[in-house]
Amino acid sequence: MSVPAFKKIKTPFNDCAILHEGSMRNGSPYSVIQLDKTHLSDIIALHTKAIEMLSAEEKAFMLPKPASFFVDHFNRNHGNTVLGVLHNGKLVGESIVLNPSIEHPKTGMVDMAPVGAPDSITLIQGVTVLPSYRNNGLMHGMVKAWLNYGIKADKGHALAEVDVKNIASWATFLDHGMEISSIGLDPSDGTVVYNVHETIPNIQKKRLTQAFNAVAPGCKTCPIHDIETQKSMLDQGYVISGWQKSTKEMILRPV
Repeated sequence: MSVPAFKKIKTPFNDCAILHEGSMRNGSPYSVIQLDKTHLSDIIALHTKAIEMLSAEEKAFMLPKPASFFVDHFNRNHGNTVLGVLHNGKLVGESIVLNPSIEHPKTGMVDMAPVGAPDSITLIQGVTVLPSYRNNGLMHGMVKAWLNYGIKADKGHALAEVDVKNIASWATFLDHGMEISSIGLDPSDGTVVYNVHETIPNIQKKRLTQAFNAVAPGCKTCPIHDIETQKSMLDQGYVISGWQKSTKEMILRPV
């Protein structure tokens, strides 16, 4: 499936490539753009503002990062980037895209078997949306933009790590054709996480059908909060390929 050539946007975010365009619930347009180190002050300011506005519960899903993290992110690998959501010329959301390399192969994923050479991987993390802009599908827009970026960058694998309690985030990844392949324990803070993965070619195929979030023959279901059973089934060779919101059940597909 081909992806249109990226447009350019001319605003204070000078000549940023547009990776995805969408609409807010009120119909006003937004763009997901590709940021670089020249936008560090805007990236850091949005991160700081978003952290300050999180509720106590939400702070478990996103840890504050020092300014040095973002500086290192760009300096460590020239392929690393940050996606920004632009609405009326204002940055209202962002996400960090890590592209490992042979020189810097670490992905930060925990308890997950390797899936390919470092330079074949793209990984999204730190998805942030200002509270007043939530419920507009902006994470969906950023994930779609990231996957479009992965196609253009000729990546083979898309990865993400998400707290098992963060339903909105892992559901978004499943909605875009990714699958949960394993469950890990983040040693830094003890958080139980889903390891989300899919190959870019398979994502492209799934976009053509949109039939991947259904209970197919051979699939089983499990309550979304029954992590122990899910982990046992994943260890037996299943993957979580979707979920049923109405029954609050995960869909597990045998590999």
